[in-house]
Amino acid sequence: MLPVFLIDDDFESEPSAQQQSVSETAVVEEPRKQDPRPPASERPLRGGPPGSGGGPPGIHLSPGSSGPRAHPGRRGRSASPEELDLFIKVAGELNPKWQTRLEELRETNQEGFQKAVGSSRRLWRLVDLHQRWPSLYKLRVLETKNEQQLKDLGRGYREAMQSEDLQGAEDILEQLRVLALAQVDLQVRVRGEELAAMAEALEQLRVEMIGELEQRSELAEELVQKHLNPPPRPEEHSGDGSRQQLRLGPESGSSKKRPSKDS
Repeated sequence: MLPVFLIDDDFESEPSAQQQSVSETAVVEEPRKQDPRPPASERPLRGGPPGSGGGPPGIHLSPGSSGPRAHPGRRGRSASPEELDLFIKVAGELNPKWQTRLEELRETNQEGFQKAVGSSRRLWRLVDLHQRWPSLYKLRVLETKNEQQLKDLGRGYREAMQSEDLQGAEDILEQLRVLALAQVDLQVRVRGEELAAMAEALEQLRVEMIGELEQRSELAEELVQKHLNPPPRPEEHSGDGSRQQLRLGPESGSSKKRPSKDS
């Protein structure tokens, strides 16, 4: 069986039957209205969605920037063997069992392996960070692990309350609060790394802009020469072997009328 995150792009482990049967009455606090927005750790900066543009996640540098590569399994792009190796390595840093399972699939079930690879967008975003911003990647991995631990603690608290283990529930609640504070601090560090990457990218753009201004005359002359000496137009071979210029419209200078359908 494939890990759940490899199917629906969620990093949660599958809940047990006991966990699924936990009643809502086990929660002592009145549930708050669910926030429709994604978690704070997943919200992009104002520049755009995560992974957009040529800069760090959430940063779009300019309309002309090439942007990040398409993730394998999306938009028809295939992953190279090296990218697949890194994909498996990143999965292993999140959970060693995932790495083992992926390696087994790669050897014994290519269809299942390709399905896992193509459906794990969140993992590919981490692969992209690993290649381009290692410091931000490390923080994101830790953030993801903490998020899973928070979910596990919350589940354990609800189970303790259901079984009326008040002391156990209190201990878990204390752990949950400590980890939640650490997670908020980590999210602030992630934002700091993103801002640093943004500043670096903007500085690069500024240097490029100054360079273009300094070479203003040369660049203008290149444009002039480009239009004075355009590249040759496409040509095609005629039936007698001679080369004729490819014409996109009606033949010029020809007064011969096309025969009608009735003739």
